[in-house]
Amino acid sequence: MKRIAVIGAGPAGSYVGMQLAKRGYDVDIYEEHPAVGEPFQCTGILTTQLERFVPVRQDWHLNKVYIARIKCDDEFIDVNLNKHNEIIHRVNFDKWLAEEAVKSGARLHLRHRFIKNDGMSLTIKDVENDKEFTRDCDYLIGADGPSSTVAKCNGLYGDRKFWIGIQAQAEYKNQNIVEVLPQVGTFGWVVPENDHIVRIGLIGDTKVKEVFDKMLKDYGITKIHAYQGGLIPKYNRKVKTQKGNIFLIGDAALQVKATTAGGIIQALIAGDALVKAITENKSYEKLWRKAMGKDLWLHSFMRNLMDKFTDADVKYCIKLFQQPRLKSILEKFDREYPSQFFFKMLLLEPRLLYFSKFLFTR
Repeated sequence: MKRIAVIGAGPAGSYVGMQLAKRGYDVDIYEEHPAVGEPFQCTGILTTQLERFVPVRQDWHLNKVYIARIKCDDEFIDVNLNKHNEIIHRVNFDKWLAEEAVKSGARLHLRHRFIKNDGMSLTIKDVENDKEFTRDCDYLIGADGPSSTVAKCNGLYGDRKFWIGIQAQAEYKNQNIVEVLPQVGTFGWVVPENDHIVRIGLIGDTKVKEVFDKMLKDYGITKIHAYQGGLIPKYNRKVKTQKGNIFLIGDAALQVKATTAGGIIQALIAGDALVKAITENKSYEKLWRKAMGKDLWLHSFMRNLMDKFTDADVKYCIKLFQQPRLKSILEKFDREYPSQFFFKMLLLEPRLLYFSKFLFTR
């Protein structure tokens, strides 16, 4: 029986571990923290694409939203989502996925940290007992986040860049509308858990805490339940995610949408690609890139353009999308796959080419 070591029990690691265990592989999942899902570092808003991979469950479902408001100062557009977005309890979601992996036959080892590997021989530290041990495996999967130790140990780390993300769970009466703020930091958000609790946050490159404090003040938020924060990887199409039988997945592979900083759906897509690569002896690189490489590149392309927008540019863009013919595209198509609608928008509204001027500026 082939032995598989998965480093990290986030959604990427637990999902791929579960799928491989179901297929009869001997799977060990190593998680350095004492509990799965903690510390919590995610906004937890997902499209219904989630249902392609796992059923939505009440123990981690929190809310459904049907409207996304994109705004800059007093200019805004309300987008009626063709399909609702799911707001999840991220800690419970992660724990449930890990439990499903165990039910499928995987072994979960908490407080076990990956130290290094020499080929397919791993060194793991049992943090609780302060002991190191080695074990051999046939496949090593790095699902250990944006600063992946697996990537570093195997020459796969490359030239990585990150945003800093900061978020608070706070009391704020709302209309169950997701707010997207393109000019707050790199961008900001307000995501409702219910009618009086939101997740409010932003990502950015510099002065993130300063901008975040102003954001809280602008919204009049004073009652904070919890803070979260961390690094969010920027997608790089040159990333290498496979070296022999060593693979990277999820944040460790930079598989994150640059327009929204979301990566859970992408991690699950990559998980299916990796399962197919292992079970059918195919190229993981080719499979995941075929499934979502074009879309990840488009997300990155759009982010690079939007980062150059002034407030006036954002307001002009919002005005263009207030037109029913453009707004209907935002409402019809899933944001996970911009390749399905990006060029349609350009054909419908040539004035969008105004923003092509940013292709030639730094």
